[in-house]
Amino acid sequence: MHKFTSQDEESFVFLYADLTDEHGLISKDKNGTYCLNGLFDFGDCQLGPYVYDFAAPAYFYDGDGQLKMLLKGYGLIQKESREKIISELFFFMLLHEFSKPGFLYEKAKKVNAKIDSWEMVKAVLLSDLLAD
Repeated sequence: MHKFTSQDEESFVFLYADLTDEHGLISKDKNGTYCLNGLFDFGDCQLGPYVYDFAAPAYFYDGDGQLKMLLKGYGLIQKESREKIISELFFFMLLHEFSKPGFLYEKAKKVNAKIDSWEMVKAVLLSDLLAD
């Protein structure tokens, strides 16, 4: 797990911090491509590590490939940094201000009843981010 230091603070960015489908204006163009036209509800904005902005979408992720597409769209799923991003993402999923770790544990347990560690929860919930 990554430990944040004062050097990390130098790379902190502006975070929307509540990136969920309820806070976006999305439309479909004539080619059938979805476009994000705007965001609203800036009450949770803050400064922090860029990966934190993806904790809310990851928290509610249901394995349908949308999270992977979102992360790829931001250039975050590269082979050389994938494990680091997934570990940081899971870290922020657990620590997000609205997180309920028990919910994540039970969600993973529905997929694999033999869950016995947080590493296994991470592996179950985010495993398809590792696949090419």
